[in-house]
Order: sequence, then structure tokens, then C-alpha cells
Amino acid sequence: MSEPMTMMEPKRDSEQIHPTGVYPVVMAGGSGTRFWPLSRQHLPKQFLKMGGEDSLIVSTMKRLDALAPWSGRYIVAGEQHASLLKEHCPELPPQNLLIEPCARNTAPCVALAAQHIFQQDPQGIMILLPADHHIQNIPAFQRALTVAVEGAREGKILTLGIVPTRAETGYGYIHYAGGGIVNQSRLAVSKFVEKPPKSIAEQYLASGEYLWNSGVFVFSVQRILKEFQTQLPKLAMAMSKVGEALAQHDLNRYQQVLDQAFLEIRAVSIDVGIMEGADHIEVIPLDVGWSDVGHWGALHEVHKADAQHNILLGHPKHLALDAQHITVQSEKFTAVVGIDDLVVVNTDEATLVCAQDRVQDVRSIVEYLKEQGLKNLT
Repeated sequence: MSEPMTMMEPKRDSEQIHPTGVYPVVMAGGSGTRFWPLSRQHLPKQFLKMGGEDSLIVSTMKRLDALAPWSGRYIVAGEQHASLLKEHCPELPPQNLLIEPCARNTAPCVALAAQHIFQQDPQGIMILLPADHHIQNIPAFQRALTVAVEGAREGKILTLGIVPTRAETGYGYIHYAGGGIVNQSRLAVSKFVEKPPKSIAEQYLASGEYLWNSGVFVFSVQRILKEFQTQLPKLAMAMSKVGEALAQHDLNRYQQVLDQAFLEIRAVSIDVGIMEGADHIEVIPLDVGWSDVGHWGALHEVHKADAQHNILLGHPKHLALDAQHITVQSEKFTAVVGIDDLVVVNTDEATLVCAQDRVQDVRSIVEYLKEQGLKNLT
């Protein structure tokens, strides 16, 4: 059982509701296994600096400054990262850090946040965001979210779709219905597609009818709660009890009910559990220099490479001699000679050497370490 949360009473008075009624919810429970060995259980990717002066979680929260005050923002995460989140985001009110008793993918995370926001503002609009993305054109991103909020007030579900630049197999895709891509227009979603194999991704890219799924969604709290009741009724019932405990201002009861709910519910993503079966979803195409910074190969999207397409981070004097498309992340001097398309990552406890076209497989190393009883290295 989790320890009771440290949280204040839910805000209910009308003067405490953010005037715009917009409530960003940042999902910060990811493990970032494809960035091993730099990303670890105790310090996952969202707490690392990837392409900027701030950690990814801090950058994500700063992008929300124009959309909601800190009092209207929520972060959902696991207990093991609560202290890190307080360190990186000290402005976040304690009651707005929502702790999941255990990982159950993103749908329960969203349902939990929806119950909290409903108690604060039943008419509220939720903006759901991952904690670990990189965006270059922040004003354009904020404008797109403003357009999405308008659509959510009409009762629709909106998502941001990234204009693809390559046949990426690590992303989900969104097929939109009719017309061509016009940046920041609202297009009807035809279907969501899971991460495709290379041949299918190439077809998607050639067709011009698909966008990358950014994982950013905007909807009213009432709409998403109705979707849970329709599509995931067991989850909805369990989380409604959590909402009842919140309404009663009974924090001990809240924690007991929450722990029990997460024991009973199954793990399911918001994409599979809700979005694939929902009607009236629209996508806003976006070209803002977006990256989910999902693996070591993605550093080319957030760091400027040299003339040989090498990215050398950490020690100021790394050497890549007769080598191209090399990524090095190490505080120790590293030399790569006569080899192309390589990733080298060195920490105090572990070293990774990986072909550039196998960076998606780095997560398999974490599974291996768990099987070998080496969890201290995960």
C-alpha cells in the first residue's frame, strides 16, 4: 500500500478556478529504457537535459506558462520519482502532484487526473502531455493548443499530429480524413495506427495522409469521463470511487480506494483504451521541430551535428577519426576510429556500444539486466 499523499483539500470555490478553465496534465511516469545507461529507474529520461539547459520535464512545464498558472497544472507519476519532481518543479502545488500506486500505462493515469480536475472544475478542459518531448517552435505549439482548447469546448477530442519527416517505426501514426495538410487546421481523424514496420511506415510517408501521433490530447473533463464510462467501464467505476473520496475530503479513504483501484484495473494506454474507439476526434497538423527524444538516434533532432554528422557530448575533446554518424555521450574522453554509424555511451557503472540502426533495441538490455538479477543497473 502506498503512503497517504501529502495534499491540501481539493479547490472548490469558484474564485479558485483558473479563469480559462484549462488544466494541463503532464504524464511523468515513463522509464526511458531506450536511453539506457544514462536513463535509469532512479533518474529516467524526463529528468535529463536532452538538447537544452533544462531537463525535459522542466522544459515541458515552461511551455505551459502561456496556457495555465501552476495552480492549474498537474503531474502524474510514481512514488519513486516524487522527490525528483518536487526538485525540478518546486512551483507545483503539492496537491497537484498525483501519485500512482503502481504503473498501469496511460489510461488509468488520465482517469485519475480527470477525477481531480472534475472536483476542481466540472467544466474544465484537460491538456494531456508527455513529460519528455522536445519542441523548437514553442509559440506555434502554444497556438495549436489554443485552437485545440476551442475544439474541446465544442465537445470534441483534439490531438496534435506531427508532420512526418521520415518513415519512423518508433511512433504511432494518425490517418486523417480528406484534404491536404494545412498547418494548425482541424482535420477529422480516420484512425490511429500502432507503430508500423518499416515497409508500412514508408507507405504512410509516401501517401502524405498520415501524421505522427504526438501523444498530446485535449478534451473536456466531462467528455473524457463519459468515454471511460462507455469504453472502459470497470476502470471508470474504480476511479469514480476515487472521485467520491475526493469529494468527501477524506484523504485516508482516498488513498485506500486509490490503492485498491490500481490493484484491480488492467494496464491499458489511452490510445488503445479510448482514442481508437472514440468518435468526433480531430487532429491539428503541426510542424514545430518536435521530437519525443525516444532513443539515442534522436539526439540528431535536438543537437547540431558536425560536418561528419557526429554528435559528441560530455568531454570537450572527444575524437571521431575517419568516422561518420557517430554519437558519443561520455564525460570520459572517447575516441572512435574508422567506424561509422555507431552510438557509444559511457557512465560510471555501464557502457553501451550500439549500431545506429539498432537504437530501438536498447530497451532489450534493460530486460536482460532484470532477468540476470542486475536491477541495480536498470
